[in-house]
Amino acid sequence: MSLTGFQYIQDVQNWFNHGIETKYILDNLCENRFVFNSRLSSFENVLKKNTSEQCLYLTLASIGEIGNNCFDHNLGHWQGKSGCLFIREAQFCIVADRGQGIRNSLSQVIRLEDKKYVDYAYTHVVSGRAPERRGNGLKFVRKSVENCQTSIFTFSDGEEFKLGSNPNIISNLNNQGVLTILSW
Repeated sequence: MSLTGFQYIQDVQNWFNHGIETKYILDNLCENRFVFNSRLSSFENVLKKNTSEQCLYLTLASIGEIGNNCFDHNLGHWQGKSGCLFIREAQFCIVADRGQGIRNSLSQVIRLEDKKYVDYAYTHVVSGRAPERRGNGLKFVRKSVENCQTSIFTFSDGEEFKLGSNPNIISNLNNQGVLTILSW
């Protein structure tokens, strides 16, 4: 799977890095979680044609977790306009936000010496409210990617998490927000 033929790759980069809005970006920007969830629901028909039946709902739930995180972790911390970018294609999707990023969000509840916050988010349970065991969402996403043999790439504030046979990733990312590509 390659994204090199993806026509709007430069628009995505420019929006993520600098907040530059084009018609394509505005058409795919979800200003709130209700718009995101509505678009996710309609994306199910595309996924039915391109994923196995056993992975359809795992993939939908994974995309939902990533998209809802854009809103759950960024209230009051947006760089410019609030919302998330949700690009939906037959073989992949991109969910991105220009929020505070994974490191800034996690560093409020845990300090990591090696500064690998993105990797930590996908591999460890983190709770900001003891004794709750919260922070399982991205672990669920990772396990779904492993079980369905799909791929994920997440970038946030100079850090990356990759799993699966990763697509040719959008390069030159430079923002504290979060950009995730799921491909199947």
